[in-house]
Amino acid sequence: MLIDQVWPLSGAERAIVATFLALQHMRGSDQRRALEEIAEVFANTLEGGGGFDTGAADWPDKLKAVHIRSMLNFEETGPRFYLRPWTLVRFDRKRLLTCDAPVALQPFPDAPAGSAVGIGTAGMITFPMSRTTGLVMSGRLFDNEQEAQEIASGQFDSVAAGSTALADDFNNAAISNARESIYHHPDDSALVPKRLDEPRAQEELTDYPSAPEEDSS
Repeated sequence: MLIDQVWPLSGAERAIVATFLALQHMRGSDQRRALEEIAEVFANTLEGGGGFDTGAADWPDKLKAVHIRSMLNFEETGPRFYLRPWTLVRFDRKRLLTCDAPVALQPFPDAPAGSAVGIGTAGMITFPMSRTTGLVMSGRLFDNEQEAQEIASGQFDSVAAGSTALADDFNNAAISNARESIYHHPDDSALVPKRLDEPRAQEELTDYPSAPEEDSS
């Protein structure tokens, strides 16, 4: 794996990984479900449905089109990953889980309980790359264009040795972020709690893509 062999990444390689993370974040069933729920809220609250006819025969196709457009909106989502300091965490003994929504957004430690967390406001983003390697994107904010360029060039990137605490952070994030499935190596089944929450049936409607717009063409 290239990212394990060369660090920090070049600007082009960093852009590829940031694009992959943005697509991975936006493509999941959680985002599609959130779009459905946002559309239903608009349909129920706007006078006359506001043009949102969720019962129309072509509504599923329209919703799929909106989801695809949001997935491909890399100009908006890509920089939210690209312009963060990255830390590559390698684990010698501890192992990592992953799930069906592996890009985990975590709030700043001092964030009020229950506050919205999105790709632009997360204090930390974690992504398990393999059972022995994880990627942490911190929430450091840049004050000017020069600092943004320094972050993009990898000057703030680092490599860290995995610890029990870091492994717990990754695995707890994977467990809590899972919608329907948790994935692991056959040798790592002990990492999965014996009791798990039921599959998540509803999303919290915070910091998700904008509600679908009615096509006027």
